[in-house]
Amino acid sequence: MRNKILLLFIGLCANLLWGQTKDRPFPYRVVLTETYAPDEIEEHIGENAPTGSSRYTEYGLVLTEDQDEFAFSGFYLKDIEFPSNHGIIVEFKYAMYDGKKYFGTYGDGMSMFLFDGDKDFEIGAAGAGLGYAYNNGDDTAGLNGAYLGIGLDVFGGFRERAVSSGEKREGIDGLTYKYDDHITLRGGQFKNDRYKGYPVLGTEQVAYGNEGYPGVARAILDYDTGDYETSTYSNPGGMSDLRTLKYDGWAPYYNTVTATLIPVNNGEDGMLVSVKVKQDKFYGYKNPFTDFYYPNSFKTRDQNGNVYTFQTKVPDVFKVGFAASTGGATQTQMIKEVIVDLPYAPITVDREVVVCSTPATDFENYVVIEKLLSNSTFYQGTIDDPDSREGQYNADLSTLRFEDEDGFDITTSKRQDGLLMILEYEEPGVGLWEMYYRHDSTFRPDVTFYFTPERNDLEDGEYSVYYSVKAKEDGSGGPFAEDIYRSRPTKVTAIMKSCSTTVNPNLPIKVKMEEEEED
Repeated sequence: MRNKILLLFIGLCANLLWGQTKDRPFPYRVVLTETYAPDEIEEHIGENAPTGSSRYTEYGLVLTEDQDEFAFSGFYLKDIEFPSNHGIIVEFKYAMYDGKKYFGTYGDGMSMFLFDGDKDFEIGAAGAGLGYAYNNGDDTAGLNGAYLGIGLDVFGGFRERAVSSGEKREGIDGLTYKYDDHITLRGGQFKNDRYKGYPVLGTEQVAYGNEGYPGVARAILDYDTGDYETSTYSNPGGMSDLRTLKYDGWAPYYNTVTATLIPVNNGEDGMLVSVKVKQDKFYGYKNPFTDFYYPNSFKTRDQNGNVYTFQTKVPDVFKVGFAASTGGATQTQMIKEVIVDLPYAPITVDREVVVCSTPATDFENYVVIEKLLSNSTFYQGTIDDPDSREGQYNADLSTLRFEDEDGFDITTSKRQDGLLMILEYEEPGVGLWEMYYRHDSTFRPDVTFYFTPERNDLEDGEYSVYYSVKAKEDGSGGPFAEDIYRSRPTKVTAIMKSCSTTVNPNLPIKVKMEEEEED
């Protein structure tokens, strides 16, 4: 009898453990709209930076306030390190508004940066350094372990070489610009020297620049000479500056920045960098860098103008951080949320179905969605040469599972019935969720999704579950079949509605797919 109890206990534990698996760190999302310090970040709160309720607001984490001169603060995501070998996508929402001008311009701006996950968080210089670059005029080192800094450079100092006694920093020198608002890429720390390196790789103004007007709109480092190739042209996109507005006089609009890094030769030769800024409200955008090559070694100039060979390497793991500063020019600068994901991650589509219930409805084997993975995308091949196909063809159906919204496996059973494989999640008080597919999925690679309410009088409302799946292994040696590339927890929602008894319960149900946002 005791052995039977022991076996029963072991079986129960196995069932519980089956439903407690989360295989991937991606996508990772931090929402910074709580009115207290977030647990997921470590902060640097510098001089004149907001604290307490002025810092932690329902609109986002406030890095600088509109009237505070020479303010400075930043943070990084402390809970997780992101492997670099597959590349990385960092998306964040920010707001910049109010403030006072200095020489006709607000400032200074903010930066997003990637640094070596093996290094401690030690932020760079305030002011024009935007928490990333060094200032060896006042002996402030650059960001520890820095690899890449992306400056939303409102005042214009982040792109500049500084040579005065009080401020010394590598950068661009001797150019006359059309506008101050620039998106600027700076490279990393030179070897172990935090007072050298961080070279400007490229910069482009946000406003459209016509070739017929004087002034530099775009400057790109020539890796062979250490000088800059300039252009009076910048790409149109509907944005005039990096700042955002407020609606009803007090609540901010936001812009969304998406930065993507793709390794070149597994990172041995550097990264391809793409950056896009998009207005959430007004649909303007700016994409100054698309597959911009950032090598591990190239020529650049130090703060004295001398050419040297800069050297860096792609860290094994990245940490992600942010900083903002003001000077004589000020503005409120805040971050609302941060999402970190993988390039070429599966693209899956959330679904909604409307289910009409009556006392006479027979919900047994009630079909909810056929071809569940249609309109989704899964990749195969390598990072350098990815190949995409519709999900029902590239997905490995044997890796399907039910999940909660945090990505933990909640599948309660998986069984084979003839040619069919059946996955179930029985939700107490709600009903039975099921996914059916053919065991020989190469013959008919479809997934049919069922929802059977626990009872006919289930309360009206929305009932949701999540699923995920991985891509097939194709023998290319690419990463897309790895656990890290498992699709995000993809939501299926059944909307229960009571109907008149005269309604035919066998009428087709309505299936609604979330539309993908257009560029």
